[in-house]
Amino acid sequence: DQLARAGGQRPAVDSPRTSYLCIMSGSQPVEHREGLQTIGGDWFIKDVSGAVELHLDGGEVRSKEPRFGGKPLVGKPREGSKHFEMDVEMGGFPMIAAMTSRSGQKLLEFSNGGIWSKGSPLAASPAAAAAGIPMSEVKKHNSKDSAWVVLHGKVYDLTEFLPDHPGGDKVVLDWAGKDATKFWSAIHKPDWIQEYAKPEWCLGPLGPEPTVPVNEELRKAQEEIKALKAELAQLTAAPSRPSQGLKEAFAATKAAQVVPQASSLSAEVEVSPRVELKGKRIAVVGHGPVGHDFIVKLVGMVGDGALDITVVGEEPRMAYDRVHLTEYFEHRDASKLGMCDQKWFTDHKVTLKTSVRAEKIDRDACSLTLRDVKSGATEEMPYDACVLCTGSYPFVPPLKNLSSDVVGVFVYRTIEDLESMILFAKKSTKAAVIGGGLLGLEAAKAVYDLGQETHVLEMAPYLMPTQLDEGGGKVLGQKISDMSIDVHTGSRLAEVVVEGGVLKGVRLTDADHPEEYLLEVDMLVVSAGIRPRDELARTSGLAVGQRGGVLVNNRMQSSDPRIFALGEVACHKGICYGLIAPGWDQASVLAKNFEDATWGLSKGKKSGETPAEAPLYEGSDLSTKLKLLGVDVASFGSSLDFWFKRQFHESDAKKQGLSFTLQVDPFSGLYRKLIFHEESQKLMGGLLVGNADDYFSLLGLSQQDSLGKKAPVDLFLGGSSEAGVDDLSDDSIVCLCQKVSKKDIVDAVKEKDCATIPDLKRVTTAGAGCGGCVLSTGFVPK
Repeated sequence: DQLARAGGQRPAVDSPRTSYLCIMSGSQPVEHREGLQTIGGDWFIKDVSGAVELHLDGGEVRSKEPRFGGKPLVGKPREGSKHFEMDVEMGGFPMIAAMTSRSGQKLLEFSNGGIWSKGSPLAASPAAAAAGIPMSEVKKHNSKDSAWVVLHGKVYDLTEFLPDHPGGDKVVLDWAGKDATKFWSAIHKPDWIQEYAKPEWCLGPLGPEPTVPVNEELRKAQEEIKALKAELAQLTAAPSRPSQGLKEAFAATKAAQVVPQASSLSAEVEVSPRVELKGKRIAVVGHGPVGHDFIVKLVGMVGDGALDITVVGEEPRMAYDRVHLTEYFEHRDASKLGMCDQKWFTDHKVTLKTSVRAEKIDRDACSLTLRDVKSGATEEMPYDACVLCTGSYPFVPPLKNLSSDVVGVFVYRTIEDLESMILFAKKSTKAAVIGGGLLGLEAAKAVYDLGQETHVLEMAPYLMPTQLDEGGGKVLGQKISDMSIDVHTGSRLAEVVVEGGVLKGVRLTDADHPEEYLLEVDMLVVSAGIRPRDELARTSGLAVGQRGGVLVNNRMQSSDPRIFALGEVACHKGICYGLIAPGWDQASVLAKNFEDATWGLSKGKKSGETPAEAPLYEGSDLSTKLKLLGVDVASFGSSLDFWFKRQFHESDAKKQGLSFTLQVDPFSGLYRKLIFHEESQKLMGGLLVGNADDYFSLLGLSQQDSLGKKAPVDLFLGGSSEAGVDDLSDDSIVCLCQKVSKKDIVDAVKEKDCATIPDLKRVTTAGAGCGGCVLSTGFVPK
């Protein structure tokens, strides 16, 4: 403290040899010998009244009076130095002092910034007189260790005064680091300072804040960093507002309530002999996996630039793999789910508009009204053919108190939905998922991976009631329960409990709780199925199915011959498929019909050959193999009757002349049910839970008219005639999503040097859909 008074600043040194000395501008160093001769005598501390007498004693420089913390100044001149410098101990603090000369006056300049002058006080220059100690420095000294106070424009170090103040040290500490002039002047007379304060306590006048030259580039960079920090804080903060995905689901639900015109509720759309294009302008509404698959196939068939194709997507990003959406929680990298990049559109001369929503179809003018979801700007886009690939929206069941304004409720549909769930999970611990089907179990895995206590609420008596029977559903439920996920089957939801707009829980009954109870949760994920996004069709008068969806014929053509529909929004023969494979089947059919309309499928054929006809869509196989929460689940059938006529249910099977074999292992969680025709023993389909290793061989066998040399008992897992790759015919489908056959795979290995799974994916597109046909394997030797 005494050192600070003497030098004008408090030093910041850690050891005797870590001080650094800067010489004032305009000062000249003094030679060592001359300094030894000059050091003795009176020295005046800058801005402090009274002189300090120094003398040279036995090679050391000492002050006559012990006025620095009760001790004298002790300095040891550095021998061998060209100029006079000495290591100083003053008030218990080490520092360095150098003797300089300025305008004929000798000075001692200290490493803490203090300046002493020989013989008389230092004459201040006009600039120096205006200078002083800035308030920002005063504010740093606000403790018992260092208490500076501003009084009448001067800065005083009152640290030594703390124990002696009549009112106690608190009076001083309350004003330490502040300007106490107004407060203390009301109590004391102006001359009280001279009575109580020692001259050396005055550190100097209060001065202006130091001005730093403005670096414009630095200022801009600092502002940019500040803005980025604010944006990052906003992005990483747990959401405090309702989910945007939930709001959009409610909006889609409201839009779907538009009652179609009576004339648009047709049973079917007549199949035209062929598709005709009146021009080259193709508008594709919706850039999801099916929409993108369609334009890739179409461009590959007709060639780059042959058609003027524009794709409109309302999401901010390009098409990505929704089938593997849950994997986003593992890597948090949206690019790993991406199906394309901007370069593809540039190379193939296709226009892409993201964050743009199609609001209206003017069928008479053949024009779309588009709206930018960010700016709200609208535009009209004419078309010669319009392909609707708008997909579906999450079904939100009507529940008391559940609205788009409730915080903590999410849907499970987009990457943005998942990002919101990830952020919200930072402050939540318990989550419930409404729905125990395919989507519901995917969502359950998501919240489970986020470290939430997880509950699955399913209305049916068992999980996955669409794909499994009661036995298979209960085996799956037990395996999931063994993972510490609570499965509530037979759930009847009474209401959502909301307090202050924030979710608090769900009131329900279930199979284990016949009396209504409150399940307290912080997060609720609605994954109870999907509905087709057919609002454009409804408002424009297109024919829609009885349960929704754009009614299409076998050429994927709607009731308007210039408008087509693909994927989850298309209703074909009363069915809206909710799987990726049927959407890709439909995309292949429509792309081929557009190729026929553009060039004609007979182009390039030799004379006399029968012209090829554009294909028709006859429906898709619903067979699927998935891994849900680490459990293999598969369902396959020889036809759609397996599911729609419930051939895997015992009572329904008997009525249709069917029987089944059943293999159950409660220890491993295996459930294996195979359905056969009683007379021909044809394999009609099957349900597999826990082990689906021979799924593809069984699927291939179900497409045959009989078992051949096999008997039903041979198809037991581990049986004597378990099928292998050699049992598959060349035309057996290996990848259901992309319809890749065994022959396609074999040819890729033999003729195109495919030696790894990624090679096969690239060449054949197998495994690019649900991934169920991909097994973990390494290099494939040829």
